[in-house]
Amino acid sequence: FGINLENNTKSILDSIGYQVQNIPKDLDYLIIPCGSCITMGGVIRGLMDYGIKPKKVVGIQISGLDNKIHVLENIMGERPYEYDLRISKDYAYSKHLNMSFGSLQLDPLYEAKAMDYLLRYMADDIKGKKVCFWLVGNSSAVRNSIY
Repeated sequence: FGINLENNTKSILDSIGYQVQNIPKDLDYLIIPCGSCITMGGVIRGLMDYGIKPKKVVGIQISGLDNKIHVLENIMGERPYEYDLRISKDYAYSKHLNMSFGSLQLDPLYEAKAMDYLLRYMADDIKGKKVCFWLVGNSSAVRNSIY
């Protein structure tokens, strides 16, 4: 969570960045669902650390907030990286969107909304391209049990 970023920067961002080494090295698009943009920041750090260069890195911010660019800039520091942050205003943050990709149930607050945006607004861009959609993970079981 964003509140933990300041005191646990390295453990949060490096654990995300470490996973980047597993993605294909020849991507046309890397699509990242975003809330606070912490995951995207960690992914970008990983891209820089491992020298992986997708042709386009696109974050899809799912709650309609365009003030998250400062989070990315703070995470990247003086190591700039080219990315595109798309702002989706299609759904309220609290709205759950049920969507699956094959047999995989996407997280209804983040991943499903980003996938919906990708299919609605970027389908022509990604057609015939090598695309990786970053899965943060479906936290519904935890979210529903606690709340």
